[in-house]
Amino acid sequence: MARQRFFRYGELPLVVLHLLDREALRGFDVMSELDRLFGPAYNASAGSVYPALGALEAEQLIKRTKSDPSRYELTAEGRRALRTRRDALSRIENRTGVRLGTVDELDAALRRFVARITPLEGRVPVPAVEAILDDAADRISCLLTSTGGNDGRRI
Repeated sequence: MARQRFFRYGELPLVVLHLLDREALRGFDVMSELDRLFGPAYNASAGSVYPALGALEAEQLIKRTKSDPSRYELTAEGRRALRTRRDALSRIENRTGVRLGTVDELDAALRRFVARITPLEGRVPVPAVEAILDDAADRISCLLTSTGGNDGRRI
């Protein structure tokens, strides 16, 4: 029986871009981070990670650092590509149960939510969903008063 692939087509390079957005890493470090995040369900191998790094480098989405050519970092084009694929990262988070984390955690939570409920469209009553969302918004707004302020952020 054939072994089922953990990452779907195009997902591993996307996750690698995400990891490199946080810091420059060597290929071995990328494998270690993938194992830490997705193990034991996924066991990173040189046979999958290094070809992904090579493809990302060929597409000029990543480059080797000047200070240490064994480390990879995102290019400006790589950052743009990552920004346009945030929804795909949210789908990976939902499917794997791994929270990759982003700078804007609320935005990431909302993308995960949308990724979870979009498949239900047309199968659940919209008025009931609207009522649940209105209730959730009210409850989230109450967090502001229960935490004693808004930390200087405008709302």
